[in-house]
Amino acid sequence: MLEEGIYLIHCVEGNRGLVVPPGAPIMSPVECTSHAQASDIHVRRVGNAYVLRPVQAPPVPGGIVLGAHDNADPEMVVLAPSGVEFMYTEWAIEHNGDDSDGNKKYEIHTTSGPGNQYWTSTGEGTPCGVQIVLQGSEGKESQQWVLKKIQ
Repeated sequence: MLEEGIYLIHCVEGNRGLVVPPGAPIMSPVECTSHAQASDIHVRRVGNAYVLRPVQAPPVPGGIVLGAHDNADPEMVVLAPSGVEFMYTEWAIEHNGDDSDGNKKYEIHTTSGPGNQYWTSTGEGTPCGVQIVLQGSEGKESQQWVLKKIQ
């Protein structure tokens, strides 16, 4: 079980950090990049799931969290309003081994809907980074995440 706290999140593939652009509006895609410092993400346990919130977003009902629209194509991880029915805003975070430096690796996936939609770094670069989409589990490094607790 992951402890509640503030984390930096990196994709194992390419060691790219999860970045929430400052001032980005709701529904903006979250990206992975090696060209900027990973964003501080508050991880909070809610029942058997976790809610991930950028630290700069206030913890208020309907506030910004990391989510995905349950009927988009592709289903991208975006800044979403919390508690909205048509969005995935709660995530399962499951330990899945350790990397070569001894850091714990995790898979992050939906807890509702089909439940087998995993965060996947696309590897398709934009000038700022790569998108994170939801895909079925394939055990690839692009679906493995290191969460480093900083607080």
